[in-house]
Amino acid sequence: MRPEPDRQAARTPMMSFALRWKAIKRQRSNSVLVIAGCALILLAFAWRLAIAPALKVVPTNIDELLYLNGTITNFVNPPGQQATGSAQPAQVQVQLSRRVFSRPLDSTTKTAIMKTEDNVFTHDPRTLLSTAGSVYALDRRTGAMVSSKRADRRRSGYLLVFPFNSPASSVPLWSELTGKTYPAKYVKSEKFNGIEVYDYQMAYGNQPLAKPPAGFPDQLTGAQARQILSSAVPALADNQTVKPIYTGSSVVALKVEPKSGTIVSTDRFEESVSITIKGPGRDAFAMTQALNSVAYDQLPQSSATVTVNAKDQLAKFRLQFAYIPLGMLVFGLAVLLAGLFAGVKPGVEGTVI
Repeated sequence: MRPEPDRQAARTPMMSFALRWKAIKRQRSNSVLVIAGCALILLAFAWRLAIAPALKVVPTNIDELLYLNGTITNFVNPPGQQATGSAQPAQVQVQLSRRVFSRPLDSTTKTAIMKTEDNVFTHDPRTLLSTAGSVYALDRRTGAMVSSKRADRRRSGYLLVFPFNSPASSVPLWSELTGKTYPAKYVKSEKFNGIEVYDYQMAYGNQPLAKPPAGFPDQLTGAQARQILSSAVPALADNQTVKPIYTGSSVVALKVEPKSGTIVSTDRFEESVSITIKGPGRDAFAMTQALNSVAYDQLPQSSATVTVNAKDQLAKFRLQFAYIPLGMLVFGLAVLLAGLFAGVKPGVEGTVI
């Protein structure tokens, strides 16, 4: 008489899975665990690929206070404030305090509205020289500035933040002085206050200003031109008018945490403004005079504070892109395995032993 074949050994993997699945379905708790485990695994992938990127936006709770030391140099005052150009420029050591903060009530799911408040003080004695403010609209997904009725000006490119995952190439940086963008070129990467940063530098020279400097008019009389140039202006009568050309130059060096686009330090910020006056007719002439310049660099303590904020932002990204989906995946696999194997032993006909 032939021995009866070993039915357990004769099972194929597909038959074994089918028998186990029949046994699992007969135990409600195991079925629930299997379904829950699969759902968690799918949610882990969905979180990493869809939900986390959707949460990576410019926040609407930014509130930073930056401090920069610098120098303001006035070569010529606006017409009417002095008789002639000064032979020695007036140079003042100053400190700039800049508050950058969100306006959440004006912001939307797509656009972040932010404001800056700048106050310039002399050092000794500490006296307020000037105050100014601007309102910006940023695309929350990219950080780029966009048009908005809540902003005080049409802008493009980047200024308050850099793009997420900033490239090791060039980023269009906005200039308030000229109302245009210029390439901020990647220079190098380095460690700064414990994090990796990208160094960028932007420079331009003798570009037309978006509007005349404060106190300087669109048109000048011959008398005003002589005050500014502090010299004889040929072929230009006192009451004759000319349209001056205002130009600016700038150099900006920044350190940026690339993943969040946070500008952690302004190593160098320089701007200078000049005026060119051209005469009419056959006796045409062109004379150029420097008007003013500013130069700032951010205080190390201020940069350290911003770096802490950048680290917090990086921690949020790690939570959203790594820890949450990985935790879901691991827990989902554990739940799935428990549903597949805990207390389940399929018999020959799929019964539970």
